[in-house]
Amino acid sequence: MRVLARVMCVLSLIVCAGVGLASLVAPANTAGSIGLIFDGAAGRAEFMTVYGGFYLGISAYLVLALVNRRFLESALAFLALAASGAMLARLGAWYWLTPEGAMTQRLLISEVAWAASGWIGWGAAWFSRISRPDAAATR
Repeated sequence: MRVLARVMCVLSLIVCAGVGLASLVAPANTAGSIGLIFDGAAGRAEFMTVYGGFYLGISAYLVLALVNRRFLESALAFLALAASGAMLARLGAWYWLTPEGAMTQRLLISEVAWAASGWIGWGAAWFSRISRPDAAATR
């Protein structure tokens, strides 16, 4: 189970690092791919902060979780809850604001997959911990 948890962590690390780097290197192109247009520097700075800096911060935490096993379960718990929150917010926005359907649907599918990887990884890490309580004491 620990291997499954680590695989889910690596997959989320790749996604977060990719989104973060793309958002910092080419914010206008990255934003344009999801239908956003910047009116000025403030919007670009906000996008770079949230999608660039925050996602790279998540990536750093996931690297820490891969290097130091005691952070793995909490990192995957964070991913599961954060991605689920984003997914629920997207569903609410889609229902109440009725944005363009095809783009919203693609983003929702990606958030469902991200949340699922977090939940699966968190469950695997949790199960690994409770199934070997003696191993947790020796870490």
